[in-house]
Amino acid sequence: MTLMFLSATRCCNLVIIIMFKVVSGATVVKVEDESPTVKKLTLKVHDRRLFFKAGQWVDMVIPDVAKVGGFSMCSSPRQLVQDGLLDLAVKRSDHPPALWVHTQCRVDMEVSIRSGGDTFYDPKPDDPSSDLLLIAGGIGINPLYSILCHVTDLLGSKGDKLETNGGNSAGADNSVYTPGRVCLLYSASTEEELIFQKQLSEAADQFPGIECQYFVTRKHTESTSPHVKNHRINPEDIQDSLKKLRKGKTLVYICGPSPMIETMETILLNSGIDPRQILYEKWW
Repeated sequence: MTLMFLSATRCCNLVIIIMFKVVSGATVVKVEDESPTVKKLTLKVHDRRLFFKAGQWVDMVIPDVAKVGGFSMCSSPRQLVQDGLLDLAVKRSDHPPALWVHTQCRVDMEVSIRSGGDTFYDPKPDDPSSDLLLIAGGIGINPLYSILCHVTDLLGSKGDKLETNGGNSAGADNSVYTPGRVCLLYSASTEEELIFQKQLSEAADQFPGIECQYFVTRKHTESTSPHVKNHRINPEDIQDSLKKLRKGKTLVYICGPSPMIETMETILLNSGIDPRQILYEKWW
């Protein structure tokens, strides 16, 4: 499967090389609060040659801000292809690009962006189906939400084809990859900071092969949902998810603070997961 650790310096595919070189202008078309500490930007991308793969990020150059911002996409590649739009969710911090997003960014402002990233989800139609375990901490949900959006796009394409063929599985669209089961484990400090929780739960309701579990690590939630727990993701939670996924046919994507990534990787390795099936990039 063409999924992991592919970069422009190692890739002989001209299309991928172009992707890393295209720098496009983009216009901010929407700014909204996702949580008390996270703002979501929707950008209209000017150069249609720019594209990304689910799980990647953009470098964002902001006028009059000396440092370049690096933010993961939290939307599907299909949205960019069809509508020319991509979404970024940015956590407030003192880092100048993030601070600009929270204090100065307005609709109609212009930025420049370039996509990149070595860890992504981009299955081809004839790839064998793989299950996914997605493990997110805090704002690390961004690239994993993009991956899940891509999964639902693929599942929706299959469903549309089935519907137009009267529900006959023989009419399934073999030109579209068939995702396996997906389990998401997503932790945040408070339930308010579980951004995209509503959309994630709706995806799980719509597609039986998707399951989402949420974990609140500081301020305990009063939620009565069986999918929301008041503790950190632990070995038992990971083991429960792995039991629902196919051994040897599961890819694990992790995104969050470095200590969390290291802890999750150790648990996964101790659970018998092949290190080649564990994918992540450390940002901080």
